[in-house]
Amino acid sequence: MSRVKQAGAIVVRRAKTGPVVLLVTAKRNPSHWIFPKGHIEDGETARAAALREAHEEAGVEARPLRKAGRTSFVYGSSEYSIDYWLAETDDDG
Repeated sequence: MSRVKQAGAIVVRRAKTGPVVLLVTAKRNPSHWIFPKGHIEDGETARAAALREAHEEAGVEARPLRKAGRTSFVYGSSEYSIDYWLAETDDDG
């Protein structure tokens, strides 16, 4: 079984009514809403990959706050491990 390392961003924007959390549609199933995530590139940290994915998938620049946790799952013949980072943005994205 191959192992795939990914990183994701839980991006929050402070609003007058409370926090607003960024979600994007999943590539495999556009009816599913997920946090931006993707592969960690060679020489890239998980934190940097998480912020890059938020920018690539949603056009949002975010500041990292702290690691939020890790999840893993098996899909096909691969085991995916995803490190999530909590981040904050001022963008209206």
